Amino acid sequence: MPAVCLSLHADFVCRRSGPCCTSGWPIHVESDRWTAWREALAAGRLSVRADKPGDDILFVVPPDLPPGAGAVLRTRASGACVFYRENEGLCAVQCGLGHPALPAACQHFPRRCLIEADRVAVSLSHFCPTVARLAFRTRLVPAAVLAPSALVRHIALEGLDAREALPPLLRPGVLADRETYRAWEAVALDTLGLDIAPESALARLSAFTEELRTWKPADGSLRERFDALVAARPDSSGGGAGPLCPLDAYDLARASVPAGLAPSRLPEGLRAADAELVAPAWPAFSRPLRQFLAAHAFGNWCAYTGRGLRTVVRSLEVALGVVRVEAARACAEARRPLDETLLLEAFRAADLLLVHLADPTVLAEKMSEVEGPSAVSLQPVAIETPGRRPA
Repeated sequence: MPAVCLSLHADFVCRRSGPCCTSGWPIHVESDRWTAWREALAAGRLSVRADKPGDDILFVVPPDLPPGAGAVLRTRASGACVFYRENEGLCAVQCGLGHPALPAACQHFPRRCLIEADRVAVSLSHFCPTVARLAFRTRLVPAAVLAPSALVRHIALEGLDAREALPPLLRPGVLADRETYRAWEAVALDTLGLDIAPESALARLSAFTEELRTWKPADGSLRERFDALVAARPDSSGGGAGPLCPLDAYDLARASVPAGLAPSRLPEGLRAADAELVAPAWPAFSRPLRQFLAAHAFGNWCAYTGRGLRTVVRSLEVALGVVRVEAARACAEARRPLDETLLLEAFRAADLLLVHLADPTVLAEKMSEVEGPSAVSLQPVAIETPGRRPA
């Protein structure tokens, strides 16, 4: 089955920036690897620098380990994994035993996969600074391309497994077909590739989606309706649920985070910081903002966990709103107007919340409220989450 990625991410290479190794995430080590590590430690083929008391405690074995896990990696007070060589930016396990010896979560990050019957869509999390920088590219347009072997060949791709699921919903109670949904995804990427404001791009996509949602089987083929709409391509607001306030988007995402993991509350005066420090510079960053949204449109899990295409559009509106809020937070803390460095940090903070902290099922359900009255989901799916939050 082919693996497909976003054109903007095709040449991603780990630059050892370190946040994945220093964020305090509980990383589960598979039983076979845990055994191999202990043997390597005993034989001297793997070693850890013990700079402080307790550094020789490498693993924690809690009573609630999931099947297949042998232990959890211990982290230092700084949040760094005990096997992370902070002065060198290197992993002792990778250096001593090779990449295949790493836990699956470490191998997989920053990938976030949607596994469908005919492809694996490989997206990347902007929490990784290297990925966040890719949003600032100027010579590529967002499109789905065959993933190069360097991106996917060395790991087992895991994520949302939709191979046995029904096709995405057009609207509650009405299935689309995978071919038409895939074409809709391409329209989303094309729209986000236009040289317009990200808000305008989402309005155009919303208009297109609202027109498509009105299709009924009596109208003929859904694909014929889709092709006719592509030719007409509405460019105004399509009604939908209306614009989403950035603070409302942030609150929705934050409310989807399990207890104990929620990020800090927003500081006072954020609206003023947005008006003074973000709004004047925002138009200058239209391209990276649209490319950030393209990464969320590609392989979007809400196609299977949500209740329709309007939910997928809403997920992009939520992503843009969260970035806007995080940009205001970053500008307020730095006490300077929005620039590339601060927007990059806003991208990272946004994906930390949306991809790694929020429960994807809860988030999709909250965003599905945009579809109208609740409907019974028709799509049983299995979720494996090493790419969502390493554990």
